[in-house]
Amino acid sequence: MAGSYYVESLTNEVEKRAMEFFHQIEDHGGWTKALELGWLRQQTEKEAIKYEEEIRSGKRRIVGVNCFQMEEDPSKITYFRPDPEIYKKQKARAEKLKEERDNNKVEETLNELRDADDNGENVMPAMMKAVKAYATLEEMTDITVRRHSPGTRGIFSHLSRMIE
Repeated sequence: MAGSYYVESLTNEVEKRAMEFFHQIEDHGGWTKALELGWLRQQTEKEAIKYEEEIRSGKRRIVGVNCFQMEEDPSKITYFRPDPEIYKKQKARAEKLKEERDNNKVEETLNELRDADDNGENVMPAMMKAVKAYATLEEMTDITVRRHSPGTRGIFSHLSRMIE
C-alpha cells in the first residue's frame, strides 16, 4: 500500500507519545494520585490552551475557522413570509370549498386515510381518494403527521398563528 511506511511511522509516534504520557502518570503515583494532585487537569488545560493558540496563530488550520472562510455567513437565512392578504384569500377559498363539497364523502375518505396510516399501509391510494373528494392538504396532513408526532396539531397550525 502506498504510504504505508509513513502511516506506520505515524502509528509509532502516537504509541511513543502515549507511552511517555503513561510513564508521567506513573511518576505522579498512578491515575488516582495524578487526579487527586490535579496534575491530569493541568495537563488537559495546558493542551487545550496550546491547541487554541495553534488555531489562533494559524499553525493549526481548520477550514471555516481560520482558513477558507466564507465571506458571507450562510446561516443567515431569509425566511419566506407569505403575504397576509394572499393567505386570507386562500383561507376564504378553503372555507368556501368546505361549505360546497360533500363533507360526508370527505370524512369517509379521511377515515380510510387514517386507517391506512394506522395499519402501516401505503397511504397514497387513500390520499388520492381524499383529494378527489376535495379534502384539504391540511386535513390529510393532520392525520398523517399526528400519527408520527403525537400531541401535534399538524404542520399548518403554526402558519396561521404566524400570519394572522
